[in-house]
Amino acid sequence: MYLDYFGLKEKPFSLSPDPRYLYYSRSHKEALAQMIYAATQDTGFMVLTGEVGTGKTILINALIKQFPNCSIANIVHSASNPEGLIRNICKEFRVDAATGPLDQLVLAHPVPRR
Repeated sequence: MYLDYFGLKEKPFSLSPDPRYLYYSRSHKEALAQMIYAATQDTGFMVLTGEVGTGKTILINALIKQFPNCSIANIVHSASNPEGLIRNICKEFRVDAATGPLDQLVLAHPVPRR
C-alpha cells in the first residue's frame, strides 16, 4: 500500500531498524565508537542500555554490520535468571545448551556456522 501510494522503493517499516537509516547524532557516534572499541579490544562483554526509542537496536545493528565475519550474540530479552541468560548466549553461539551443567556451558566452544 505505501509503496505505490508514496512512490517508495522499499517498505518504510520493519521489525528491526535498518542501520542504513541511522542518524549519527553526537551521542550515537560516541556510543557506536565505544562499542567498536570494546569489540576490537577483546573486552569480552558489553551492555548497551537506554530509554525506549533512543536508538539502541539500530546501533547494535550498525555494530553487527561493521563486523560481518564475527560471531555476535544479541540478547534482546534477558532471561529471568543467570542460567537462562547463559543458555540464551549459548544458543546464539550455537553451543548445545540443552544439556550439561552450567559451569561446562560457560567453557564450551561454539559450533562453526555453515
